Amino acid sequence: MTIRTLLFGMFILVCGCELETEVDIDLPPDAGKMPVILCFAGPDQPVLAYVGQSAPLSADSVLGIPTVISFRIMQGNELLGELKPGPEPGVYVSEGPWPFIEGAPYHLEVHTVEFGKTSSRPAYLPDYNGITHAFLQDSTYGEYGYFDVGIQFDDPAHIENFYAAKANYFNHGIALVDSSASYAHLPLFKFDDVLFDGNPHFFSITIPKQLNLDGNQRVTEADIILFNISRGLFRFLSSITQNEGTAQDVLLSTVPVESNIIGGAGVFGLFRSDTVKIGL
Repeated sequence: MTIRTLLFGMFILVCGCELETEVDIDLPPDAGKMPVILCFAGPDQPVLAYVGQSAPLSADSVLGIPTVISFRIMQGNELLGELKPGPEPGVYVSEGPWPFIEGAPYHLEVHTVEFGKTSSRPAYLPDYNGITHAFLQDSTYGEYGYFDVGIQFDDPAHIENFYAAKANYFNHGIALVDSSASYAHLPLFKFDDVLFDGNPHFFSITIPKQLNLDGNQRVTEADIILFNISRGLFRFLSSITQNEGTAQDVLLSTVPVESNIIGGAGVFGLFRSDTVKIGL
């Protein structure tokens, strides 16, 4: 198998969770160009998507932008809506939130000049109860230590659920970015509900008090975001995280990046989210 490196550069999960990193995808030795589609949708956010293409294996460049004729989101066999070109090449957005319904199957259909019609496997909007409690647990190691923030939520019973959580940092209302972390914009961690199906679940997030040693990026507030995400999006994010863990270890094989795009690479994912602000 030949390894090709794709650069995914777009906002993921809409709520300021940006993915900008290199990931390896296994392609057959005779593979040429293929569509690369990333699409994320939730009931309270505009739908956001990116359409690109992989380059032939002999080419120096990795991604190109195909000519999109139409980008549709389908609910079963019915058209839910069509995305329009966004502010950047390859980016497509909806004019506003769309009425996604729990339990209904959704998939995308993208028609391009280069590849014809490409679709995805079905995705389902998760059930979600949201965050019930958020509180400061502990503070350690003085001025340059960490805060531990506790989060509790109720898991819907008898339904397979997948979660992701992250924190956005602020200094008196001004957003801070931890540029020292290569995966600063990805969810901090992901988990399923196998061990707590239908029960309240508690977890904690560790937040640094300072983002650098100069003391000019002190964290005074944090937005804790809990996502309930569709299965395909969970597998996609998990495989990217595993790639980060194995890329520097020559003894471990690179983990293939999961995809639910038929005849291409990428992901179509649905999500719901809840955010709480914690003063630190």
